[in-house]
Formats: sequence, structure tokens, C-alpha cells
Amino acid sequence: MVEMNTDNLMQVDEPTNLDPLIASRREEILDLAARRRARSLRLFGSFARGEAHAGSDVDVVEPDALHWYIRERVLQEAIPL
Repeated sequence: MVEMNTDNLMQVDEPTNLDPLIASRREEILDLAARRRARSLRLFGSFARGEAHAGSDVDVVEPDALHWYIRERVLQEAIPL
């Protein structure tokens, strides 16, 4: 188990438009991201568009990690996690 001081990480209020599944696992996802020093996660893809179904995967990205070629397109639909 990795312990990390998260005092200096940006705290974001929980978005109100999150899918119930994502909302229920939000803290777990943010904790995993913090362990890897990711600070500003965005949800994109079918969950961000409200089109998720039982077979959908969860697409999460840190905006600074996006390749320039897809950055604008991904961030247009992305929502803060």
C-alpha cells in the first residue's frame, strides 16, 4: 500500500451530473489517481456524454497528458471528475 500526502492536491466539489456508478466510485478513482500524482482528472467518452451502457468502459484523462492531436476534441466533451 502506498501512502501519499494529498494536502496540496486541488480539491474539487463532486460534479452533480455524474453517472450514479461513477459518482459511487469517484473517491476511489481520485485516490488511485493521486497515488500516481494525477491532479485534474476529466471523464470523457460515453459516460461523459450520458450514453454509457453495461458494456461501456470508463475513460479518464488528465488534460495535460493529452496529445495535441486529440486534445481539443476530448476536452469538448470532458467533465471534471
